[in-house]
Amino acid sequence: MAQDTSSSRSGTAAVKIELADVRKTFTTEGHGTLDVLKGVTAEILDKEFVALIGPSGCGKSTLLNIVAGLLAPTSGRVLLDGQEVRGPGAERGMVFQQDAILMWRKVLGNVEYGLELRGVPKEERRRIAMEYIRLVGLEQFRDFFPKELSGGMRKRCQIAAVFANNPEVLLMDEPFGSLDYPTKVTLQEEVLKIWAREQKTTLFVTHDVEEALFLADRVFVVQQGRIATIVPVPFARPRQAGIRALPEFRDLLVELWAYLSERA
Repeated sequence: MAQDTSSSRSGTAAVKIELADVRKTFTTEGHGTLDVLKGVTAEILDKEFVALIGPSGCGKSTLLNIVAGLLAPTSGRVLLDGQEVRGPGAERGMVFQQDAILMWRKVLGNVEYGLELRGVPKEERRRIAMEYIRLVGLEQFRDFFPKELSGGMRKRCQIAAVFANNPEVLLMDEPFGSLDYPTKVTLQEEVLKIWAREQKTTLFVTHDVEEALFLADRVFVVQQGRIATIVPVPFARPRQAGIRALPEFRDLLVELWAYLSERA
């Protein structure tokens, strides 16, 4: 089922993000240069959920940061709706692996923060913030400080804050990597519920092959700075946790693991 190509899948959906021969070279102290991305070319469709997987150091987080506008490519371009990305923008929301929330603000204050910066009136931003707080199951914790929450709750708060800003593109960098398995699975399901409602174009970096297959429409396998293959995920939406036990899901999981092991 894997396809040894970096081209987009066929279909009528518009291209939302275009990666055009994206390269990134870092200069190190005493060790010369390091080519992290070596010419990444791919298309991500509007409202598509794409997962990036690969070993540590393969370049997937670097690529995500370039799409976010937090890093500039050494060469090549990232286009969003046909316009070149030259820095961060409100149309892109980022969920980091680390807790990117304000420790001195309560849950409600954190989710409201981006709306406050944009000048949204207090009553309206309170309504929007509470809507997303309810969606991630934190309504009864709205007046708690982050230090009073579990790791999973803090992640819910961060996800609610990003969705509340209504970005066109959602970028997620191993957001559940530090969580225990039951919490991770629960958050995956919650993200999919919100994603089904919001229909955000999503680029999701993970080391977890099962997570990638459960969430994504397509999986981009990144190896040594390139997209080595693209794996379409054939399972219909909405997806429930039980899909993980299906023989066809397990078969695709084994196939993808075998491909990663072979490449490694």
